[in-house]
Amino acid sequence: MNIDYEDRRDFYRMQFNWPIEVTEMSTGLHHAAMGRNLSAEGVSFYCTHAFAPGARLRVLVAPDKTLVSPLDAEVEVLRVTPENDGFVMAARICQMLR
Repeated sequence: MNIDYEDRRDFYRMQFNWPIEVTEMSTGLHHAAMGRNLSAEGVSFYCTHAFAPGARLRVLVAPDKTLVSPLDAEVEVLRVTPENDGFVMAARICQMLR
């Protein structure tokens, strides 16, 4: 596999396809989503619910193995792209919650 790293991002993006829980900070509503990729500053995920850019969410990635700590972070939605029957969200990590 040949990967071209001319990407101008500051951090490498780790691809992952794992169920995540997304909670709207303003309402407390929970949504199931699928993680796409993760970096030191952001996360991308697929969800059937679209969140508006600027929305604050809590994202919880809880691996099934206890060897890896869960990711629990507050994020801000930056971009929403329609895909199939849902949406792909790109979000900036604002703070780690645990």
